[in-house]
Amino acid sequence: MLVWVVSMTVFGLLLLAPTLGIADLQQVGIFPILLFILLADPFIDAQIHRSMRTAMVMAVETIILALIAFLVMQSVWVQDVVLLNPEISVLAVLLVNGLISRYKGLRLLEVWRFRKLLEK
Repeated sequence: MLVWVVSMTVFGLLLLAPTLGIADLQQVGIFPILLFILLADPFIDAQIHRSMRTAMVMAVETIILALIAFLVMQSVWVQDVVLLNPEISVLAVLLVNGLISRYKGLRLLEVWRFRKLLEK
């Protein structure tokens, strides 16, 4: 429900942008808008269940990471590597995510270790 409300609000704002005198809003790409729509749910969840401070720290961390990603993606070398070798790019992203993520589920080694329990 929350994602729907945020999505409809953003959609309404995009429709009213020329009337409100913020026509530049229509020049913004859809990816950043979708990213912020999807981040609204975890932000509000953290605000309700934890604290406003935790929610703000999450928001600042996300913005910093987005700026770093933007700067990396502006590199012509990175763009060339991704376009010319998409399979290597996908594997590199998977590897980096596996190394630095906060994954809390079963890891592949744990699946193998507890395979007999999972079979039942």
